[in-house]
Amino acid sequence: MESATQPVTGCFTRIFRHDPLEHSKPSIRLILLLPDLWGAPDPSSPILVNGQLFSVRQNLLDFLDMARQNQAAATTYWIDALCIDQGNILERNHQVAQMGDIYSRATCVYAWLGATTNDQDMIPALRVLRDPEIASPQQWGLVSAAKRDLEDYICRNPYWERAWIVQEIFLARNVLVWLDTTTIPFEYLHWAVDYFYLSWKGLPFTRFNLSNRDIPDPKNLISKFEVAKQMYHGASLPALLGRFSGMKCEHARDHVFSLLSLCNEGHQFPVDYGSSDRTFFIETLKHCCASSCLC
Repeated sequence: MESATQPVTGCFTRIFRHDPLEHSKPSIRLILLLPDLWGAPDPSSPILVNGQLFSVRQNLLDFLDMARQNQAAATTYWIDALCIDQGNILERNHQVAQMGDIYSRATCVYAWLGATTNDQDMIPALRVLRDPEIASPQQWGLVSAAKRDLEDYICRNPYWERAWIVQEIFLARNVLVWLDTTTIPFEYLHWAVDYFYLSWKGLPFTRFNLSNRDIPDPKNLISKFEVAKQMYHGASLPALLGRFSGMKCEHARDHVFSLLSLCNEGHQFPVDYGSSDRTFFIETLKHCCASSCLC
């Protein structure tokens, strides 16, 4: 188990290296975020992992900082950017092939929507999200500037465009959504987006100065996952690729790899980041044709 501590403020020369995993069995790493060690986040600074340097992106740095400040006790996490040696192709193959088991067996999966710059202004709206029983369509209709910001933060968040979140949400037993420093159950977020949509649809746009803004349809946002969860879990690879064709990922082949744990034939598809594009294309075509064969 590695431990991640604060952004680097002193002089360190050792670069963190992952200890090898046993690839012949389903092994993973966990990260222990030690309490009370984080200072102000610095996007240009690496963090320390086991007392050694390790560089992370700003979004992950924001989460680590937030989690450290808001967790009463040390908690273990599985974070792919930290727990997988991204430079080791054999390990990436080994870990990605286990993604379905990791998310389906996790006690809780966190959905991090990123830090906000005006979280204090959003507190009233966040309280409504945390306790939907006190909210009503009329309350959602009274859209303040803070609530509009919250709607933008949730509905237009780049998080919902990431290819990997499909299996994370489909397979997880429990999903908690981090809205900056506030957590709410995923089903409450689904409920809230529906109310955002209904309030915008049923009231004059001019009242909220929204006449030139797009209305986020929940069918294309949160409820896309909730409704499709029953429909597409266990579907064929071609069906899943068609349904989630608009998702984004850093590596093109992750459009396929991110869906393997959901489809019937996924366990037969070899996860190989080291193969040529031609080999990967042929493998994908072969599995799509096999699952679509009507003979």
